[in-house]
Amino acid sequence: MASVELLNKLAMALLEDGDRLTEVLEEEACMMVGATRGSIFLVDPDSQRLSGKVDDFQLLDLAAQTASSGMPLNVRCMLTDARVNRHSSTPSARSCLCIPIFYNKSVIAVLQFLDKMNPNAAIYIDTMEIIPFSKADEEVIEMISGHVGLALQASKLHMFARTQSLKSESMIKLSKQLCNQMPEF
Repeated sequence: MASVELLNKLAMALLEDGDRLTEVLEEEACMMVGATRGSIFLVDPDSQRLSGKVDDFQLLDLAAQTASSGMPLNVRCMLTDARVNRHSSTPSARSCLCIPIFYNKSVIAVLQFLDKMNPNAAIYIDTMEIIPFSKADEEVIEMISGHVGLALQASKLHMFARTQSLKSESMIKLSKQLCNQMPEF
C-alpha cells in the first residue's frame, strides 16, 4: 500500500515541477526504509556525471560507484567498509544504501539513503549507533525503482514540453508584432 501512496504523490509532484518531484522521492523513500536522510543524484546522459545536493564527497563517490556498476551498494558501516574513501575525512554518515534507477536499461539516477533509524524507537534520537540497512530495505526500494525511473523520465519530458511551449508562444508573439509593424500595400 505504501508504494501506491508513493506513486500517487510522485504523480502529483510531477505535475508541479522537477524539484518537488525529487523532494517527494527523498522524503517518502526515506520513510519507507527508515533512513534519517536521503538524496537523489541524477546522471547526466552526456558526461555520465552525477548532479544533486552533496556536501560530502565520500557520499557522492558511493553514488558514483552505484551509477557506474548499476548494482545496489549497501554499506553497513561507513567507518570500516573498504569501498568508502576515507583519505579525505571521517564519513558524515554511519550507514549508506545506494540504489540505481534505470530507464531503458541505463542508469539515470541513484537514490541514496543514510543512517538507518532504530526501528524500535518511537522517535528518532541520534545515539551514534550504527544500524545497517537490511536486504528488505534494498528490496523495497528496488521494487519502486522502476516507477521512480518512469517518473523522472516523465518529469524531463514534461519540462521539455513546457520549454517548447514557451518558445512557441514567444515565436507567435514575435510574428504578431512583426505583422502589425508591416506597412500595408
